[in-house]
Amino acid sequence: MTRVIDLRHYGQGSLADGFRQMLIDVHGDAYADAMDNEFNQRFPWFVDHWSGMDGFTCVVAFDGDEPTGFAYRRPAPAGP
Repeated sequence: MTRVIDLRHYGQGSLADGFRQMLIDVHGDAYADAMDNEFNQRFPWFVDHWSGMDGFTCVVAFDGDEPTGFAYRRPAPAGP
């Protein structure tokens, strides 16, 4: 049996209701054994910080209705 993973694209200004919590939940599942680490505890701040920036984009992998992973980015600011 072949499993189909659905990739869904999200961008700043078009984030689905519950998007923030979805990323936090997937991160929490992935790092459940390391949630006492300060970096992992601060992940909600990173979600808020990056998702509020111009050019933010995120791809979330779904197995059926269940999010299983994600990758996000934003363009680097212009500079010399």
